[in-house]
Amino acid sequence: MFNWQVVGQLIATGVIMLSGPVIIVLLALKKGNL
Repeated sequence: MFNWQVVGQLIATGVIMLSGPVIIVLLALKKGNL
């Protein structure tokens, strides 16, 4: 049986870690276009 609370926290942490660099790149591209 899974501990869904732990699984949810791991997924949330992974999403945050992956989305962080993506947001930085998008901001850099927007500044470059301006």
